[in-house]
Amino acid sequence: MSIMNSYYCIQCEKLHTRSYSVKEKVFLSGFHYVNSILFNVGVCNKYISAIKNEK
Repeated sequence: MSIMNSYYCIQCEKLHTRSYSVKEKVFLSGFHYVNSILFNVGVCNKYISAIKNEK
């Protein structure tokens, strides 16, 4: 997993590799430290898909 292409999911609390798709949302203004490394925060595609299925 490349650090530069990774983000921390605030829903499942795990690091993910960005896929640059509409199935994920990575925020430009939120950050989180993991092992002293600063990552962007976002919401992974599992959570985005669950929200769309509820509608």
